[in-house]
Amino acid sequence: MAVQDDEVAYALDLRLHQRYADLSPVHAINNNLALVASALCSCPGDYSAAIGDAVAAGWDTDCNGATVGGLCGLTGMKSPDHWTRPWNGRIAVGLAGHSELRLDDDDDTLEIFIDEDFSGGDHQYNHNAFAYHVSLDSQAVDIGTDRRRLDLSEHVESRWQQRTDGIVWELAIGVYPERYQEDGSLGNTPVAPVAGKVIGLMLAYCDNDGSEFRENFVGKLVLEVLR
Repeated sequence: MAVQDDEVAYALDLRLHQRYADLSPVHAINNNLALVASALCSCPGDYSAAIGDAVAAGWDTDCNGATVGGLCGLTGMKSPDHWTRPWNGRIAVGLAGHSELRLDDDDDTLEIFIDEDFSGGDHQYNHNAFAYHVSLDSQAVDIGTDRRRLDLSEHVESRWQQRTDGIVWELAIGVYPERYQEDGSLGNTPVAPVAGKVIGLMLAYCDNDGSEFRENFVGKLVLEVLR
């Protein structure tokens, strides 16, 4: 935010502290709810700034930051990569029998392999091809060149709908070339489709119903190449 915006936010937070000075700092209604609303309204569309404002305003900082982040997610806003990348897809937990949860494997995912120039060969830890793991909440991840979780949700639009006879899952995916740079230094624009271009494509379903790891990998299917 600009300096002027920071000053306005500070003045608003100060007034809220004065207005609700008689309430407990962990009171859920009025004081902390007001800070949450203030952060969301002051930083529309900015995930990091909204959470930062909520925490910097004081009172119940951990709950307010988590609430703002959760509400941002409900609007369809994605968590910036710098929030999730250091976790490498893992969270330590204090649950009986579980020391760690793996975010990439604790749910079913649709896996889509795309090889932009149909060159074949190894695609692991490089961008000779992309292996998008698309979760039910529409996040798309692969493994980056540093062998860590790489959020590629901006490449994929995902919608699914459960029907009486099954699930219909539709996706729109940008096709990127091997020169793709994870730091964005090359601009990273999708390749425009042209007549006669051949692209490598394969689908699979990663099934997981009750463990920390992928239980079944379903989808060995030969697809006819369309030219």
